[in-house]
Amino acid sequence: MPLVAAFLAVVSAWAIDRVSAYRGFDPPGFRNPVRRLLANLALSFCFFAGIFGPAMTFGQASSVEVETLSYGQAFFSQILLASTLVAWLALGFVGIDSGSVRRCLALTRRHLGLRARDIRREVLVGLGAGVVAWALVLSAALLFGLLLLALSGEEALAQDPSEVVVWMAGLPVILRLSISLVAGVVEEIFFRGFLQRRIGIAASTLLFVGGHLGYGEPLMLFGLTLLSLLYAGLAQWRGSVWAAITAHFLFDAVQLLIVIPSVLQMHARGVAVGVAW
Repeated sequence: MPLVAAFLAVVSAWAIDRVSAYRGFDPPGFRNPVRRLLANLALSFCFFAGIFGPAMTFGQASSVEVETLSYGQAFFSQILLASTLVAWLALGFVGIDSGSVRRCLALTRRHLGLRARDIRREVLVGLGAGVVAWALVLSAALLFGLLLLALSGEEALAQDPSEVVVWMAGLPVILRLSISLVAGVVEEIFFRGFLQRRIGIAASTLLFVGGHLGYGEPLMLFGLTLLSLLYAGLAQWRGSVWAAITAHFLFDAVQLLIVIPSVLQMHARGVAVGVAW
């Protein structure tokens, strides 16, 4: 399995590199083949450790011991994605045109989808979109869960909440807010600002969902797929990731601060809440 994950990671990084070059997204530093190779290796490692490696555990019993988890581990995925982007940008821009810092910054914003005429307006759009996305996704997940229940019975639904989800829901409020904010910023910049602009909505959504397969819960993955498509459409419509970042943060914050703790309380009282997972 690790060899399969490594193979998929390398092939994906190579494909993204080729598509990026074809679409004119190559940074100036990639004219140097060594820089290009190192950037592709960084992207390959990110895909292996953050997407394809965890995806290979789909359907298996979780081996995570939440008692040993530290607060810092709640940010592992985001640290990995952010580090990869920093390495990629450094190899693409640093030391290439030192006399034009402003131009390098402008190109960096372009490569990450961070250019916007009015960021405050984008945030407001994202807040509205986040409320709509929350209502749509939870409604769709409920209907999907009821359909699974009708077709396959209760065994098709998760009977117990994920241990990692329970652990995260029990963290201090400020830490849950921080997780929501960091996830919204880093994941949207990586998957929508960086990847989507290069390989399109479908492929970037597959990678986004693949990075969450470790949860092993069909309903959660169904909801994540819908959310990814909604965020992708929002980024495409607005031409930047700011609205998607805001919508993502709002959804995660509502889930971690309100919805999941409430569902856990219902679960503790013996109420059937399989659809919520």
